[in-house]
Amino acid sequence: MVLTHLLPIMADRGISSDATVLPASMIGPMQVAGRLAMMVAEKHVSMFSIALGCSVSVTIAATCLLGAQGGAALVVVFVILHGAGYGVTSITRPLITANVLVLYPECWP
Repeated sequence: MVLTHLLPIMADRGISSDATVLPASMIGPMQVAGRLAMMVAEKHVSMFSIALGCSVSVTIAATCLLGAQGGAALVVVFVILHGAGYGVTSITRPLITANVLVLYPECWP
């Protein structure tokens, strides 16, 4: 939802429409960066911990966007945290579902 409404949200925060194009276009590369970081981290950290970190990351990113009143620093933090967190979430969601089905087979028919 945030990505769909990113340009109007940033306009509401006092950021010019010209300045919103770059942050909006950097969400995709940050998703790739987050997925690469996940590939390194998954050898040392459980998938549940990674998913929790993604949830925290996206929450902090939304808070940064809420507080970005014309300032570029919080927008940069938003782009990094939201892009990486959301990119990894799209991978962890099915993996966690598979792990739960394997760990708790009595829960499914």
